[in-house]
Amino acid sequence: MEDEESFGFVKSRLYALTSHWRRRFIRFVADDIRSRNPRSVLDIGCGTGDILIQLRRLGIELYGIDPSPFMLELAEKKIRDSGPNHELSPVFLSRGNNRYIPFEREFDIIFSSLSFHHWKGRDESVPDILARLSGHGEFVIYEYDGEAMSFLRRLVMAKHTLSSVDVEGLRFDGYARVVQHSGSVIIVSFKKTFSKNST
Repeated sequence: MEDEESFGFVKSRLYALTSHWRRRFIRFVADDIRSRNPRSVLDIGCGTGDILIQLRRLGIELYGIDPSPFMLELAEKKIRDSGPNHELSPVFLSRGNNRYIPFEREFDIIFSSLSFHHWKGRDESVPDILARLSGHGEFVIYEYDGEAMSFLRRLVMAKHTLSSVDVEGLRFDGYARVVQHSGSVIIVSFKKTFSKNST
């Protein structure tokens, strides 16, 4: 499977070590998803599973995909260590990416955190993702906000941020797009403006 960015054995483990630096971001995303009251969630580019772990106490259906088998291996270990499935929601993981979602079902929330900036073929893959939403579902993108960063931080993290300009062209018939800025985070969400049964 062609990857957006190569997260091999070493890079995956180095990324796992940064979770304490991303703690505030992880908590922010988990709280925002929680506030949307989903019954089922898919994390595209789930990495080491940090956000899915935060959602396990909700008693909802949790799914995660990542193109890197090394990331998924670390996610499986972290999920096992976070508590038994009979007490917390199980998390179903599989290899996949924005162009290949292996689960044949719909979701209330499909989200991507710190992953969308890697994606290839966004214009083609987002409509397929939107088609996987339940009638009241949302696709939500969480990234560091390039517009909220200092000039120096933007220089360092240039390829790992998103701005309103980056998503200006992402408009899809039948879906309302909302762009929000919250501190250092940009949130871009897409929600159906019609029901599946409408003609």
